[in-house]
Amino acid sequence: MKLELKDWLDSIYNTKEDLMQKHPECKNQYPAFIINRMMAGHIDCILAAQEMNKHFTMPPEMQYKFYLNTIRKQKRFTPFIKKSKLDNVQYIMDYYNVSLAKAEDYLKILSIEEVQHIKDQLNKGGSK
Repeated sequence: MKLELKDWLDSIYNTKEDLMQKHPECKNQYPAFIINRMMAGHIDCILAAQEMNKHFTMPPEMQYKFYLNTIRKQKRFTPFIKKSKLDNVQYIMDYYNVSLAKAEDYLKILSIEEVQHIKDQLNKGGSK
């Protein structure tokens, strides 16, 4: 059985059901880095995420149990980056020759028309 990111987040945020105990074959599937990033997006989880960043060498099972037992049960919305936004970021990275973080900052201040102009400038023709 393959558990998805939403299953791990739902167990930490809402159900408090230990997925590693319920599905022992899925212990190696826990996405520790991604979960830490998602936790850092919530004001009430930021200290727990910082603690996990300090102890990143802990086994994934221990990290999961830490979040499962530390984070208060509450409905949370975790936004994901949409594919179109990722495409725009790639164009900005290529056009300005900057890192991903800088390109995301640029995307926040560029208008839709400016992003379209960048896409047009980088369009090399041919089939997609």
